[in-house]
Amino acid sequence: MQITDLINSIADRGLELFAFGRGRPWPQDPLGLCRALLSERGEASGIALARELVALYRALDPAGREAFFTMLAREFGPDHAAIAAAAAAFVAKPRAAGALALAEAAEPPRRELLRRINMLPEGTEFVIGLRADALDLADGNPELRIVDADLKHVLTDWFSGGFLELRRITWETPAIILEKL
Repeated sequence: MQITDLINSIADRGLELFAFGRGRPWPQDPLGLCRALLSERGEASGIALARELVALYRALDPAGREAFFTMLAREFGPDHAAIAAAAAAFVAKPRAAGALALAEAAEPPRRELLRRINMLPEGTEFVIGLRADALDLADGNPELRIVDADLKHVLTDWFSGGFLELRRITWETPAIILEKL
């Protein structure tokens, strides 16, 4: 059994647990799936929700994808009141704990959503694809630039230079590597 098969079986079980524990149907819309994914604490149900969200997104037409990004921009941004309160507390009493509270308040929930999608075996590839879509859409819709900025932020964290290994490509480089270029 491969790791992908194992994760998919966990996701299938998570789907059953989600439905059983809630006594209500699985969300079928992007907003409902995103909210459910952010509210989940269990890994199995989180993987199942992420898998459903990815499948739903992949089935969207271009207009649906733009609506998805607009929903991410409008519904999953930071809580402005929490930012203002944390900023006021930090200004009144500048301490490390206040700076941490301000940073936590300023982080939009959509970043955590992206991290949870990344739990999937193909999650990183999917998030990279989201970034490509966001770049295309943000040119014609400035409201979506914030979503692109969050995608860039999480991908930069995941692909920092310390995690990458650069190797010289020579005539001895395996063909499988060369084919990817």
